[in-house]
Amino acid sequence: MNPLKKSWALALGLVAATTGAWAQEALPFEQAAKIALDQNIDLKQQQNNLLSAEADVQERFGAYTPSISAGLFGDYLLGVQFNQLTGNVVSNPAQVRGGVQANYTLFNGFGRQSLHQQAKYQLEQQKELTKRSEEIVLFNLASQYLQVLLDQELLTIAERNLGEQVDNLKVIEAQVEAGIRPISDKYDRDAQIKNLEIGVLQAQNQLANDEALLIQTLQLEPGTAVSLQRPVWSIEELVNRPVDLATLFDEAMRNRADFLAQQAGIASAVQGTRFAHSGYFPDLSVYAYAGSRYNTSVTDTADVIIPLGSQLDAFFTSSAGFSLNIPLYSQFRNQSAVQRARVIEDNQRLTLENLERTIFTEVQQATLNFETFQQSVTAAEAQLKAAEQAFEIQKERFELGNTDLLTYNQSNTLLVRSEAELISAKYRLMFQEILLEYFVGTLDVDSFR
Repeated sequence: MNPLKKSWALALGLVAATTGAWAQEALPFEQAAKIALDQNIDLKQQQNNLLSAEADVQERFGAYTPSISAGLFGDYLLGVQFNQLTGNVVSNPAQVRGGVQANYTLFNGFGRQSLHQQAKYQLEQQKELTKRSEEIVLFNLASQYLQVLLDQELLTIAERNLGEQVDNLKVIEAQVEAGIRPISDKYDRDAQIKNLEIGVLQAQNQLANDEALLIQTLQLEPGTAVSLQRPVWSIEELVNRPVDLATLFDEAMRNRADFLAQQAGIASAVQGTRFAHSGYFPDLSVYAYAGSRYNTSVTDTADVIIPLGSQLDAFFTSSAGFSLNIPLYSQFRNQSAVQRARVIEDNQRLTLENLERTIFTEVQQATLNFETFQQSVTAAEAQLKAAEQAFEIQKERFELGNTDLLTYNQSNTLLVRSEAELISAKYRLMFQEILLEYFVGTLDVDSFR
């Protein structure tokens, strides 16, 4: 099972409380991913480009078949006209003529084959570009989802710390009344509580901003309120997960949609060069025509208009022929076309080389960061454990009046910071796993459809 889907499938859920379509409805991450994939504008444009590429392939395939057209033309002549068939003079004659013509290219320097193959490679390229766009949408959604969850965790820590310090103020007030502590400790605690209230407001504002960004990604109505459930994932599994740069880079070369798209782009450019060379070859085509006409001025000896069927039979004509075009001098147009095609092909190859280096750098950085965040979680857990032990000792001594307020505050600050750092380290590790899968090209978009 895909690691990203496995992590999210454990417990992620999104509840949107609005007056709209999602009011009071639980929306799991899988459903949120479907909404994002369905609503994203950039992805829709790529999907439209995919439809256009499919139409191009069909059009290029049609070049192997003859073109057939039918024509119908009518004339109405004002005034007196002389009928050459009967020698009579007629007034305001009308005529209708029509026919069917077919054209077929027998040979055009293999240009037809080159364009057909080029369209196929362009379709393959667009499929990979569309897939990469889907991965980008899913990556952005997962990143924003995690950020909102982290904001909620940090807000919870800030609110809990504020509540604990309010309770601690009562202890200080009692100690001041008992003469154990100076009145200045009470004032210091009041000031600290006000500062913590500001911190809570800032955390709430950060959460609201990140929720708004998530709503925008989901293309929900502006102002939609969201509430996310905490995920249940195995941090221990992520911490102990081995990563190997060489293995991941090889996997990226096989899976990265943008890399595969660029390879298809090179193949398309090669066919473009072959098509440019077709201008040096002769062009051979054949055609056939069949048609007839009807004229009101055509009459018999009794000056009666000959019936339609008789005229169509009498005036039926057909023809067939061929056209051979041999290029002798094209004013350097063929040479220029070949040169431009070669430049496009070379640029495509250079782009692929640069992309390969970029992918290696991205995978390398993601691998190193993943290992760093694995160690960060372990270190943060140890730090939190030590901070909890130190705080319990200082709290007990503070309540007995055996330590000063400054020492207690330092111990509490270290505890709160350690809690926040551990939560942040866990979410950064989860985000780094998603980032690693994104850079390797293993985000399983189909599993979220």
